[in-house]
Amino acid sequence: IGDIHGHLDLLHVAHERIAADMARHGAGQVIHVGDLVDRGPDSRGVIDFLMAGLGRGEDWVVLKGNHDRMFWRFLRDPSEPEPGLRADLG
Repeated sequence: IGDIHGHLDLLHVAHERIAADMARHGAGQVIHVGDLVDRGPDSRGVIDFLMAGLGRGEDWVVLKGNHDRMFWRFLRDPSEPEPGLRADLG
């Protein structure tokens, strides 16, 4: 699952479809490939949902995307430049 961008409702739909597919064909691993936050209405809800699933022991991999990394960097130090981003966009 990639580029959920704060859309918890769409993440729920994706997980429901995956659960139905796993019920038919067997279990598998779910990989979230980043860009979990930004743009959508519920970035916190997305993070909370994923953390709760990992806490329950779900077989999920959660990777940071560039949006996730930029937010983390900003929270750590708002003046720290983002590598790879043009200086006039930082």
